[in-house]
Amino acid sequence: MQGAAGWISQWDRQIIEESRATLKPTRYAVRSTGHVLPFYWDGAAWTNYSVTRDRLTEVKDASGVRTGWTYQVFEDDSVETYDASGVLRSVRGRNGWVTTLSYSTAGTPSNIAPRPGLLISVRNQFGRELRFTYDASARLKELLPPGAVSGSAAGSAASPIVYRYGELASLGVGVAAGQQLTSATWQDGSVKRYHYEDSRFPNHVTGITDEAGTRISTVRYLADGRVASSEGVNGTDRLEFSFSPNFNQTTITDYSGSNGSATQRVYSFGSIGAASRPTSVTAPCPLCGSTAASTVWGDGTAATGGANARRQKFKEVAHDGTVTFYIYDTRGRETERATFPARFAGSTTRPALASASRVVSTQWHGTFNLPTRIAEPNKLTAYTYASNGNLTGQSVTATTDATGAAKFSAARDMSQPIPSTGWSYNTQQLPTTVVERETPAGATVAGEKGRWTYIYDSVGNIKSATDATRNLVGTASQFNSDGRLVSGTNESGGSVSFSYNARGFVTSMARGTQSAGFALDPTGRTTEIRSPSGKKLALIYAPHGTIKEVRVDGVVVTAERLRSGDFDASWFEQLEPFVVTAINILLPSANAQIPLPTPRPLPPPVPGIGPGQPSPDESALLNELPGFDKNVHGDARNWWQDICSCKVNGGYPKPTFTSTGTFVHLFFGGHLFEVFADKSYFTIPANQSLVDEVASRGIGRPSGDRDRYANVEMGRIVGMCYSRLKKAFEPSSRITMVVQRNNCTRKTWSGNEVVTMYPDCP
Repeated sequence: MQGAAGWISQWDRQIIEESRATLKPTRYAVRSTGHVLPFYWDGAAWTNYSVTRDRLTEVKDASGVRTGWTYQVFEDDSVETYDASGVLRSVRGRNGWVTTLSYSTAGTPSNIAPRPGLLISVRNQFGRELRFTYDASARLKELLPPGAVSGSAAGSAASPIVYRYGELASLGVGVAAGQQLTSATWQDGSVKRYHYEDSRFPNHVTGITDEAGTRISTVRYLADGRVASSEGVNGTDRLEFSFSPNFNQTTITDYSGSNGSATQRVYSFGSIGAASRPTSVTAPCPLCGSTAASTVWGDGTAATGGANARRQKFKEVAHDGTVTFYIYDTRGRETERATFPARFAGSTTRPALASASRVVSTQWHGTFNLPTRIAEPNKLTAYTYASNGNLTGQSVTATTDATGAAKFSAARDMSQPIPSTGWSYNTQQLPTTVVERETPAGATVAGEKGRWTYIYDSVGNIKSATDATRNLVGTASQFNSDGRLVSGTNESGGSVSFSYNARGFVTSMARGTQSAGFALDPTGRTTEIRSPSGKKLALIYAPHGTIKEVRVDGVVVTAERLRSGDFDASWFEQLEPFVVTAINILLPSANAQIPLPTPRPLPPPVPGIGPGQPSPDESALLNELPGFDKNVHGDARNWWQDICSCKVNGGYPKPTFTSTGTFVHLFFGGHLFEVFADKSYFTIPANQSLVDEVASRGIGRPSGDRDRYANVEMGRIVGMCYSRLKKAFEPSSRITMVVQRNNCTRKTWSGNEVVTMYPDCP
């Protein structure tokens, strides 16, 4: 697909032949991330000397004439098919789902594409299709989701997404005019604008203004075109970059601290194979975050992990001195990650596991890039798969192995049950049966705890979901053209319905006679929620997008009061069934969705770090409702981050024990918020009573210099977990709780514990 200079979509992948004379025949795989990966013919196969483990294969007919290419992606086992000219024609997922791409021909109407070879449609396994039209200069003009009509005005389900180029400088998009993408107009008429204000580099994006008219980013460049600085709204989150002449060092000056003071991080790089990789980072500890103080990369020798660790991380020393060693299999997949105390930081080989503080071991599938068993401290997780890679089984066994050093020989903790889940699929490769089982504590035979069955229509939308254990059925009776649920019945037989704006955001939900409504700003953020009882919750945002104030019926309510229930929160409880019902019914139908390939700018490359990585497109279906749940309940992260200055060690407030041994959480109690970075979230209130319930079931007071850990079966659904394997949400009835020393202070354990509690997800 062709947009403007420097813009790509996830369908912009191709195989290019090197036109210059080279020692070896060369082909380049152009990826949708902006990376260009070289492959060389070694006389037997196309090999890649950089860090990728993807595989390029030339396809020939019986007479030896090339007919195309296949490209197998290591990460997800998908296979991309290209024609003899290197044009992407289809993508086959691990489970057999095929996405097909079609291009314009000489016979394509000019109002769709002015010349042959332009991508005009992407069709998924279920027949749902995205279409594209182009202007006379062959630039992307419209993206048409299912049901959209070319040329339709904004504000309806038929509206396309419209892209414009080279608009006048009077619009505030800069000095350049011509090929540059300057705006994207969404189906609801809201407009995002892109700026090009540096006359030296007319195709370099210098900023973005969001749909609300707020300048959300500004980028400046050095004389050679490399990025000099970037900042957010009103200069927030400012970063400045400087580079050494030989590109082996990058200095990042960070002004994002609460007081605006500058902090520097210096990255040093070394050549690892054909790639540049960070070998050390220096930074003040409160800002070092997940960076490593030093890293040793495998060079193929025994001293750096052997051939399997070639061009991969072998040893990493953290800023607190702890050291982690990595071991890989013959395909370069991590099989062991062992962390040791600081006294082993000088070791050049992995010490004996008996000295390790934490070991995570992984066994892998023989065909697919999927784990079959993962052993970690106090837990062993096992997975089974169908012949096409569909997940068919998962179990989690508590063990007595406190560090993970025993790996897969760890003894089962007989005081804990073993939960397991099994899945079966139809010919569409959609899950039709989900069975939950549990082996009770002290027992060896599993019993069934729950069974659910699902029926779908021909395009992958769910028609019914049945809880066979409780004999309850939920049905979906109508979907819109985008595959979003419009109406149905819940498991109690009551009606449920949803309405959406032109952009696809939920604007109302109804359950029986009760309804809730949502108002959104032009960026899609929820600004008001109207509860079934008539109460109104208003969310006021800071310019940079975080919630700065919450009002209920016009009265300002602090997040702390929201948590503690100091005001009438009954309407929250009324909204909860809407969210749970919607998620349970909606999410399975997400299998039939295609992500929208909207053009995305690549962030400027940083030498030594590589090309910028565009943010992945998000499915509105998968993310809208969890996002709504997050807005309803609040996300404590923005509120507690600045409480403790020693953020590198957690930055959490410090829950403690009362004299009677129950937990008390101060402020938000560490990780006692409902939505987490891995997309998991609680569907029940994460409050003091839940902390006490979990604590009473499986965890005691800490003693000595040890963390305390519990994985508790609650006997009811407590949260939802996002499965990266299935790309869907799944319910969880288990909670993990960890009690740790709060390293932000130097107080003793007795009054200084951090409680971390979250839904247990694989």
